[in-house]
This record gives sequence, structure tokens and C-alpha cells, in this order.
Amino acid sequence: MKGYSVIGKRVPRTDSLAKAIGSAKYFADITLPRMLYGRILRSPYPHAKIVNIDTSKAKALPGVKGVVTGKDTAGLPYGVSSAILDEYLLEIDKVRFVGDAVAAVAAVDEDTAEEALTLIDVDYEILPAVFDPFEAMQEGAPKIHDQVERNISARAFMHTGNVDQGFKESDYVYEDRFTFSRVSHVQMEPYGALASYDPVGKLDMWIPSSCLLIKRTALSYLLKMPLKDLRLHECCFGGHFGGRTDCQSAEFCAALLSIKTQRPVNIIYTREETMSVSKHKGNFVIDLKMGIKRDGTLVAEDAKLVMDGGAFASSWVFQVWVPYVYSEARYNIPNHRYEALRVYTNKSSCSMQRYHGDQLIFAEEQMLDKMAKDLGIDPAEIRLRNAHKAGDVLHSKSKITSFPLSETIEKAVTASEWKEKRGKLARGHGIGLACGAGMTGFQMGFRANATAIIKFNEDGSATLFTGVVDVGAGNHSMMAQVVSEELGIPMSDIVLVCSDPELTPPAPGEYSMLAAFTTAEAVRRAAVDAKQQIVKVAAPKLDVEPSSLELKEKRVYVKAYPERWIPLASIIRAAYREGNGIVGKGSCTARAMSEAGWADPLRKKYEGQHAAAYTAGTTIAEVEVDEETGEVKVLSGLPAWDCGVPINPMAVEGQWEGAMVSALGETLYEKHEWDEKTGELVTASFLDYKIPTALDTPSITPIIVEAMESEGAYGAKEAGISGSTGVRAAIANAIYDAIGIQIKENPITPEVILKALAEKSEIKRVK
Repeated sequence: MKGYSVIGKRVPRTDSLAKAIGSAKYFADITLPRMLYGRILRSPYPHAKIVNIDTSKAKALPGVKGVVTGKDTAGLPYGVSSAILDEYLLEIDKVRFVGDAVAAVAAVDEDTAEEALTLIDVDYEILPAVFDPFEAMQEGAPKIHDQVERNISARAFMHTGNVDQGFKESDYVYEDRFTFSRVSHVQMEPYGALASYDPVGKLDMWIPSSCLLIKRTALSYLLKMPLKDLRLHECCFGGHFGGRTDCQSAEFCAALLSIKTQRPVNIIYTREETMSVSKHKGNFVIDLKMGIKRDGTLVAEDAKLVMDGGAFASSWVFQVWVPYVYSEARYNIPNHRYEALRVYTNKSSCSMQRYHGDQLIFAEEQMLDKMAKDLGIDPAEIRLRNAHKAGDVLHSKSKITSFPLSETIEKAVTASEWKEKRGKLARGHGIGLACGAGMTGFQMGFRANATAIIKFNEDGSATLFTGVVDVGAGNHSMMAQVVSEELGIPMSDIVLVCSDPELTPPAPGEYSMLAAFTTAEAVRRAAVDAKQQIVKVAAPKLDVEPSSLELKEKRVYVKAYPERWIPLASIIRAAYREGNGIVGKGSCTARAMSEAGWADPLRKKYEGQHAAAYTAGTTIAEVEVDEETGEVKVLSGLPAWDCGVPINPMAVEGQWEGAMVSALGETLYEKHEWDEKTGELVTASFLDYKIPTALDTPSITPIIVEAMESEGAYGAKEAGISGSTGVRAAIANAIYDAIGIQIKENPITPEVILKALAEKSEIKRVK
């Protein structure tokens, strides 16, 4: 990137040293004087009424300092959106899945807390349970929430054009069913929370979260505590991937127990709890139908999705709407119908895991490969013929401002030697391609805005106050880069105060992937504001106009005569002496580029801008399939992706490498299974839930495709989650190339491969 000193450079992260030497503070590293240890009693039944809870024996146990049940709460339900509040973080009268929280204790040590749980007597009235979403929608199925008909928690629908006529006009029509398993976020760090209540009425909490602003608001409501009395602190993450966004019982119970005992309370989930009760990525069943002309032009698509959403709504409507956003963004299909249902079941609930919607991409991209084969068109070419481009307006009336999908296809094809390999490798070896999409930001009202403040020390160093949180992507470093670029001071001279709602102004956090797009732009504007103040103070001292000055290397100098300069520190001190201390402030919010304004699925307004910006990309994978054992080994991965303009290319590449490994796990290994009689999750540990290791990780060669996004900081947009969206399909299409069989379920285990070889199944052409 030309013209910048720091932006676009491959710079080390600001937290690298602290993490390398072990001084970085993760949640488990934080201890407080007189701290107690909390544990949560959980339901052994998937569906039951709570008749009575007797805690007297637990309270009498030496070392137990506090016990709480749902009766000790304000009785308020929780929800990610205020539009639907259906989850009690400590149940009052009913449990809806195995692991639902019914009581919590605080004791002087973990062993005492565990023993206390065994002394709590709970009388349950067992109710019928349902674990399958299709069964849950049947007449007479158990009602998980009494007011909800057919247990449908959310529905998304969009119909553009004439789909039925489109299929009639198509030369070929294909349809099939695709199925997917539930998966976990699999953070190495178990979930937890630490609460410390001060008798004067203040509550401090340490919670690993992607947006402390959201959690503070939720806890303020649930605890009936003013926002000014609730302070949340950021700590380092041992993995996030979307799994630390919702409020959970850990923080709620820790807060209740700390308030009751007047002492700090730390609750850390076991690995089994983390896997069982933390939110999962939902399993979809997708019925997909697509029509195409002989020349490779897509004509019509009809997609029906049913999702097992679990016991509570969580991010409900977004889970069924975002798959459509990704689907409509990639290709121009004039006749398009989409319907998705999210269904309550008696399992732990589902929420975001990197993204909602890569399952539909998996189905669509496999169907495209089948079409390409039948039509005799290269799979890359069929995608190029139908790819959306910058300036296009989608079915939803969303406008795409930058979207180099075609360029990512072309670069991926060239770099991978696609034309030399596709269909020409030895039996059992294959190469596959798939396209994906991502979104940066959606309408979040108050939470869509980011504000940043910069203040200076007398030596010219600066402190940045921003609500951004770093869940592992390097957001803190990115903000330091922006300040360094604009103010001409080294990153080492910049102190960051981040994501402390008591001190920092609002920002979306990592939620909705707005760190580079919105928060970094707010930081840039704050730095520009500070710079304007600095040159105004410096101009009289150098006898020039403010516009003729620049900042670099801790100096304020005349652009035309660089030898004429004043130390930045001198200007900062002068400003303070003159009673005009320099404090920069900047704000930014995502704009809707559509003439229809913002879409708002919460209020059933489906037309309008769904994403502030879209990202595009292509992933190519090479695989080896052992047809005797069914084992699939991914040999290499090549993600060619758009992130707007990269602020730190090294950080972007790291995100895409991680995204590919994460999606590889979902594609080949990860699967949750339940005991259908008891409703218990039986894959709740790393002994039973398989994830890829370093030995399973392929060689990954990321390619950055730049596409200036006018709204983002320096042209940047997200580079965190989108890189995973085409990986599943790329691997599946490589398997298709290797053995000539299409796999329509995930994970693609050896058993699935052997079954497919025996059946010789592939996607059906019905016309």
C-alpha cells in the first residue's frame, strides 16, 4: 500500500510479547482477595417442572457462604434481542434441556462447592421432551414454550421474481437434501466469569466477551442495577468464535452470589459444561432446488431450511436470515425463493459460530459443480458467468459497494494451477473450488456507533480510549496502527484503554465484524481531530499556516521544508500551558447504501440494506481420499479473499488460516450426538468430540485481493469470519473430483465416505 508509513504494513501485534512470556492476563489468571468459588447445579432432565428446591443442607455445609435459586432473582427473562425474551439464566419453574441452571453455590474452595451441589434437593415433574425439529413442529408435540405454536421460534422468507416459471424456463433443474450436525465453538479456554460486589453498590465483573457494552446492558436489566454501578473489564481470550456473545448463567450467578455474600465469586465451567451448556452452532436440514440454462446461466433457486435452535431463541431470527444474505450476495439468480425456520427443541440453544449460513453455501456450491459437470463447463467458469460485482443491487435491495468475487476466482485458479489439475489428478486425489461471502455490519441501532477519544501525555505519548475488544484477531494492534499513522508516533508510544464501559465510549466491539470498518474509522477521525488541534498550536511557532504542517517521527514539521520542525512533546506541553489541552474525538456509524434504508428482520422488514459492506472470496482445496478406509486428508488450502484494504496483511492472513482450519473441523470431524432417551449430550469432551490437530492441518496459502471500500477505515472491511464460508464446499467438491461422488452431509467422516461409495449417490437432476 503506497503513501502510508504503518497502514498496510506487516507489523507485529502489540500483545505478542506479553503472551509469549506469559504475563498476559486471561480470565483464569485473575484472583481477588477473599475470593469464593462458585458452581452451578444443572438439570438432569431435558424437560420438567421445578416443583420445589430445598437448599437447607447445602447452606449448612461448612465453607458454603451463599446459595441462590431462581427465587432469589428479579424473575426477568433474557434474550439477545428485546424482541424475544425467553431464557432464564437461573430457572424459576421449568427446565428445558439437560444442563439448564437451577441453583448456584459459593464456597471457600471448589471441592466444597461441588459437595454443596449434591446436598441440594430438587423435586421435578418430568414432562415429555422433543429433540428433532421436524417432530417438534408436528401437531401434538410437546410445547417447549407455551405461547409458541409448533415450536417455531423464528421464520425468514423472501421471494423475488417468479420461481416456478423460472424452473419451467430452465433447461436443467436439480434438487436434493443436505444435512449438517451441531458443532461447538471449541475454545481452549473454558467459559467463566468473576464478579466482585462492593457494599456501596458497585459491581465489577471480568467476563471474556466480544462486546462488553452488550453484556453490561443485559446484566443491568437482569440484576435491576443502574448502568453506572456496573463495570465490566476486558481480559485476554483463549478463543471466541462467536461463543462468548450471549449472556450465560456463569456471569449471572457469579453476580448474584457476589451480591449475596459481599465477596468476589469466580465461576469457571468444566470442559463438559462448556461443551454442553454454552451455545452451539445449529444443525440445518436444507432442501435445495436450482435451475440453469445450457449456457451456464442460473435462472431459479428455491431453498428451504429447517434449523434445530435448541431450548431458547438466542440470536434467533439472524440465524435463519443470514444464510439468505450470504446466498443472494454471490450470484445473480433472477428468480429466488428462500424460507428458513428455527425450531425449539429440548437441547442447549444455538447461536452464532463465526457465521450463520455456510451450510447453504455448501449445498449451493456442490450443486453448481454437478451442473458444471453435466453442462461440460469448468466449475470456475460457471461461477464467473453468474458472479455479482460492485454496484449490483440484490434481491433484498441491498447495494454492493465493493465485491471482487470474479477477481478472487481468477487469482485462486491461477495460483492453484486449477486448469492443470481439475479432473486430471490420479484417482483418490482431487481439487475443489467454492465461493463464499461475508458481511460487515448490520443495523444494530445504538450499538452500531463507535466513538474514540485520544489524549496526550506531556512527553508526546498518547492514550487511546475505545470500546473495541480483541478476541484474538489483533484489533488492539490495528487501532494502535491507525493512531501511529495519523499522528506520526510509534506504536510503542500508544497506550490502549479498551472495552471498559466505565471509561471508554461506545463501540460495537467485535460484534458484527465492525472493528476495522467502523471502530478503526472512529479512531482515525479522533486522530485527525487531534492532529488538527496540534498543527493549530504549532503553526504560529513555525510561522506557517496549519495546513502546511505534517506529523511524523514524533515531530511537527513543515512539509515543504522538513528541516524546520518542533518536537511533538513541546507542542503538547505548550497546548496544556495555554489552557488548550489536546483531546481528539471521533465517531463513526455504518451507513445504509440502499435507497430502501436498513432492512430490519426483527420487525419483518426484509427489504433494505442487510450489510454495510460485503466481502467476497474463493477457496480451493486439494484432498486425498483413501477409498478402502474412507479417510479424507486435506493436502492444501488456498483462500483468495477480499478484505477491502488490509490494515495489517499479516493479521489478515492469520485470520484466514484460522478460519480454514475451523471450517475443516466442521467439514470432516466435528459432530455432537445426544442420548435420545435422556437428552444428554454424549460428546461433551475432547475424548468424544474430535477436532483437527496440527497433524491434520494442511498447507495454507492465503491470497489477499484488495477492493477499496469507501466507508471503511483506509478502505478496510472485515477479514475474520467470511474466510470460512466456502471451505466446506471446497473440500466436498475436491472429494467429488477425487472419487466422482458428491457428499451431502457434514461431517464427512470415513463412515460417510464408505456409505457413499457403496451407494454411488450424487445430486439429483429432476429435469
